[in-house]
Amino acid sequence: MLMQIHRNGYYAVMVDLRDNGAHLVPNTKIALKQHHVELGSVDYSLTVFQLFFANVVDGSSPGLSLFAFQLAGTLFAVLTLICTESLKAASDGWEFILIA
Repeated sequence: MLMQIHRNGYYAVMVDLRDNGAHLVPNTKIALKQHHVELGSVDYSLTVFQLFFANVVDGSSPGLSLFAFQLAGTLFAVLTLICTESLKAASDGWEFILIA
């Protein structure tokens, strides 16, 4: 997926918007948060990811938002299954998997 967004130029547009743009979340008047953990490379990546996932959570593309909701539900179900299976007595030596 990361190679695809580099090839089609989407990443370059996001980086340009982050560095030279209006510093707003696309199609809104919400300011783009640029300082998260005060580590330059981590802050930079998280700011670009804000732009990447903005169209998923803002509802402008209902199909994409529903697909993300389905993916989150599936991921939650799998994590619940892993935690439940780790609690069984037959899982020799396995400790409870705490995912926070």
